[in-house]
Parts: sequence; C-alpha cells; structure tokens
Amino acid sequence: MQSFIDQHQLDFLTHIPDVSGDLWRSYGINRQPSWIFVSATGEVEKGLGTFLNRGY
Repeated sequence: MQSFIDQHQLDFLTHIPDVSGDLWRSYGINRQPSWIFVSATGEVEKGLGTFLNRGY
C-alpha cells in the first residue's frame, strides 16, 4: 500500500489498511478503485472510481 501512496503522491491523506474488507463492506464499497472520505465531524463522502478529477 505504501508504494501506491508514494507513487501517486497521496501522502497528504490518511490511509487505513482494511485487510479483512470489513470497513469497505460497512460503507457498501465492493470494488476498486473506490474511496471514502470521513471528515472530522463524521460526514462521509464516498464514490466508485478515482477521486483525482474531483478537485481534491
């Protein structure tokens, strides 16, 4: 996972390894690429596909 983070310069985000897949399933994510952002207030934004074209 770290090599992917380094390769795509994503170290500005917090990454959570979900080896079991439980976290992804709890948010209804069943394929990659997918992403989930959780704000400090608990607001959740998720999507299928890459997020790089969304202005983040």
